[in-house]
Amino acid sequence: MIAADLAPGLRDGFPWHRPEVGHPALGTPDAWWDALRPLLVKAYVGAGVDSGLAARAARGVRAHYVDATRWAVFPDSVAALEELAAAGWVHVVVSNHVPELDGLIRGLGLHGHFAAVVNSSLVGWEKPHRRIFEAALDRAGRPERVWMVGDNPVADIAGAQAVGVSGILDADHGNHRKRPPGDPPKGL
Repeated sequence: MIAADLAPGLRDGFPWHRPEVGHPALGTPDAWWDALRPLLVKAYVGAGVDSGLAARAARGVRAHYVDATRWAVFPDSVAALEELAAAGWVHVVVSNHVPELDGLIRGLGLHGHFAAVVNSSLVGWEKPHRRIFEAALDRAGRPERVWMVGDNPVADIAGAQAVGVSGILDADHGNHRKRPPGDPPKGL
């Protein structure tokens, strides 16, 4: 089985597919993954996997997905973060992602580059909803100058602009990777 087999079953049902609906009750990793498990089972079954095996596979997704060794840092990321930090910029991650994003950032050796990680799965609101951006602004100390850099014109740029934050669309990183529908970016 390849990722493309699962793609049809993952096109809808993740919290980030309905950013207008909050999910503060899913604010712990266990609650978030428990809520997601039926979608994963359905995707496996839709790809032709026996329902018993699909249930076992869905339970294993979390461990595989949050394994930092399965992720890669873009070659230019660290240099860009360091150059901007040297110029006085403070970096805050704002992401629609799994609850373990902070651990992934640590596992990839990037934690020292970010003052905070604001993660939709823990905040309870997905980009482009204004509440995740407000949470990020609060965590950043409401700085005078703020920019949102992202690869999605709606979730990142329009969402930031809705709270008065200017955006920079990183079309290169957003368009050259292929990923299954419903899957957040795998590069940090």
